[in-house]
Amino acid sequence: MCLIGMKKNSLVKYLFLLSIFLFSNLGHAQLEKLFIEKYYVSDLKDQTNSEGMKLPAGTTTYRIYADLEKKSKISRIFGNTKFPILIASSDTIYNDTVDGKSFGKDISRIRYSDNLVALDSWLTIGQTTTYKSPLASFGIPKVDDNDGSFIKSSGGFLSNSNSEAGKALTVSDGMLSNNLNIKGWSSNGLIVLGVDTSIFDKGGFKKEFKSTLFELKSDGVSGVDSVKNQVLLAQITTKGELKFNMNLELLIEENGKQRKVMYVSKNEGTNDSTIYSPFLSYPFTCGCTDPNYLEYDRAFVCTKEGACKTPIVIGCMDQSACNFDANANKTLPSLCCYPGKCNNRDITIVCPSLLNENVNCEIYPNPVENDYVMLDVQTGIDQEIKYDIIDIYGKNLKSLSLGKLKLINEKINLENLNAGMYQIKVQVGSSVFSKLIIKK
Repeated sequence: MCLIGMKKNSLVKYLFLLSIFLFSNLGHAQLEKLFIEKYYVSDLKDQTNSEGMKLPAGTTTYRIYADLEKKSKISRIFGNTKFPILIASSDTIYNDTVDGKSFGKDISRIRYSDNLVALDSWLTIGQTTTYKSPLASFGIPKVDDNDGSFIKSSGGFLSNSNSEAGKALTVSDGMLSNNLNIKGWSSNGLIVLGVDTSIFDKGGFKKEFKSTLFELKSDGVSGVDSVKNQVLLAQITTKGELKFNMNLELLIEENGKQRKVMYVSKNEGTNDSTIYSPFLSYPFTCGCTDPNYLEYDRAFVCTKEGACKTPIVIGCMDQSACNFDANANKTLPSLCCYPGKCNNRDITIVCPSLLNENVNCEIYPNPVENDYVMLDVQTGIDQEIKYDIIDIYGKNLKSLSLGKLKLINEKINLENLNAGMYQIKVQVGSSVFSKLIIKK
């Protein structure tokens, strides 16, 4: 594709449209991702627990964290008729029969040392113990926990350490005390008339919790580490395969004020205040996550090897246009030129074939990965050849004259340029060729 003879204002407008075309699916999200931590894997000692529900060796305790943009808070986990909440496993989900709780925020700190209470399954928004002035505990990934553990278990319980879950809970509990006193706690649809009949019920043997009428709500919680801003949402203990669909309400700070934004697990009925996030459904869907390929889909959370097959080539795909590009597989209508209509560009420059000029110009590869592109020019007669490198604001970063030639194969060094989009404009005699390149 050659973009030819564009005026500065038209070029900036074109680059802006192209950037939207390429990156519109990437989006700006206050909910950056969800990640799953293997918090603990039980062993034969844990299996000997005589108080509470039996726990087979090899059972895994998972923690689900939301990774937020700075200053964002989570105020609600919810499920409704449009966006149900689901937490499930292929095997039963563990709950302590004596001190188990539906919500992590309701567990007394001292109870974490009672048998296997520390492995109980529950929901929360950050908080993992009750608030007892002046402190409460909040969940953090174990790799970030450097202050040890307040879990002291007799009988060798909770002492397993392995490569999957790291340090034993009696050494590192993934909890940090903080003087935050979260207000506004309320819940609906899980505990009815004082009884929890879901998978979070004490000593239950259930495999699935699904609801269209659920919420756990607070005035808003951010991560203990304000930079990482990671908020714990759930702890689930099971020997089976974990599965969930969750929906979150975030409080977003804009211009000194807060507004609510919903992040949901289904890609339907969304708008500026209800945003789909593929991270809210687990297991995550893997595929092509590179937007420079046709196979890219924003629903893919993880990369699948070989899924990205077809690089995007942008050009005019209308065969009736004078600058039809047979190699293009994505089109921008504003690129196409026709007699009397060329989007404020000179059609005789956009389509030099109309002047019977025999000039061939190629610039490759694109996207650029090795800090250089190749410029191939072939003309019918000796002509003066030069090129310019221009940024997206129209600033000329480099100009070089290559002399008067018929044929040239020039290596253009881009080593000193930051990652981004640039225009390479090539002038061959009176013809001007231009190509937008992306440097990774």
